[in-house]
Amino acid sequence: MKLNKLFLGAMAIFITAAALGFFVNKIFSRDQYVTVNPYENLGGDFTLLSAKGPVSLRDFRGKVVIMFFGFTSCSDVCPTGLSKIASVINLLQEDYHGKVAGIFITVDPGRDTPEITSKYASFFHDQIIGVSGSIEEIAEVARNYYILYQPVEIPDSNLGYTIDHTATSYVIDSEGEIRQRVQHNASIQEMFNIVESVILGTHNDS
Repeated sequence: MKLNKLFLGAMAIFITAAALGFFVNKIFSRDQYVTVNPYENLGGDFTLLSAKGPVSLRDFRGKVVIMFFGFTSCSDVCPTGLSKIASVINLLQEDYHGKVAGIFITVDPGRDTPEITSKYASFFHDQIIGVSGSIEEIAEVARNYYILYQPVEIPDSNLGYTIDHTATSYVIDSEGEIRQRVQHNASIQEMFNIVESVILGTHNDS
């Protein structure tokens, strides 16, 4: 009887240990550490217009792109965002000349023609390209990048309206995939670090 109890006890311990080992292995298997881009279903190629003609995201293959959505009559958020992008490009130029570019997409196509948008963007840096399109085209691109925007009337103003919009910058790798969304309150150094890591291929998506 004692031998049976010892045998059953040993079997119970063995089964428990085996089950625990299987469970731990499932949790900590190599598959759990495969890096997945959380933005892989966000974004995508598009074609809009600059002052010089059609511009597609695929035109920038081989470069890291910093992309920002806004509008040219924006009083604060857009100039700040584009100034940061320009500063990052200038800093990167020292070691990664020609490896990065900026794209500014207007969310106010009714007022921002390709010519106006391009001129506005180039004011901040000659490597930031401004693009516009039809209302439908802009809406489609914004939807693909999960950019929200909405006109807001301004009583007693010559502008007539402003636009509330998402002020996130996107860092897109050399294959056209989003690697990081950079919040508007991020510093120039923080954005620089992200872009540099994408250029070097060491960025860890999060």
